[in-house]
Amino acid sequence: MRNAADLRYGQSVAVVATGGVGSNIIQIAKAFGASDIITIDVADDKLEAARSLGATGTVNSKNEDVREAVAALTDGKGVDIAFEALGRPETWPSALDALKDGGRMVPIGLGAGVQTAAVEINRTVRRSQSIIGSYGARTRHNLPAAWPKALSAAARSSTCRCSRRKHKRGAPDFSGAPRVCLES
Repeated sequence: MRNAADLRYGQSVAVVATGGVGSNIIQIAKAFGASDIITIDVADDKLEAARSLGATGTVNSKNEDVREAVAALTDGKGVDIAFEALGRPETWPSALDALKDGGRMVPIGLGAGVQTAAVEINRTVRRSQSIIGSYGARTRHNLPAAWPKALSAAARSSTCRCSRRKHKRGAPDFSGAPRVCLES
């Protein structure tokens, strides 16, 4: 998120598809200080869970026009960065529709086999939007620098975010990794 998306404090974010990857994007965007975190999905239960993770707005793309709904949530502007976390051709338009002029769409999700998505070329060019693919982190390069920040952020979080109950999380275990709730 730091490298490809160049997410900065105060920028607005949309997350398309709020499963496992999308849920992590929400939490990281919150930790980076995103001003607005708008989640887009077709499942109301996932959108509800996204709010508990830090989403400031939700859009059910099955029932709402994404472009209109995101515009309503951002004073007509759209978001700075839209993450597409599913890797399906059906979700790319939602990510692009959420963007403001000059915004960046960052596809992270990978679908099975060869996936091809239609992009409205003229609109993307005229609005100076970028599409920047992101395929994970370079382990040897990214993780040593990111690990202390991730541990610090995890240590500041005192409660589990699972949907079943809230309970206290203990201090980091012997390996330095934060304990994880496996109940959600």
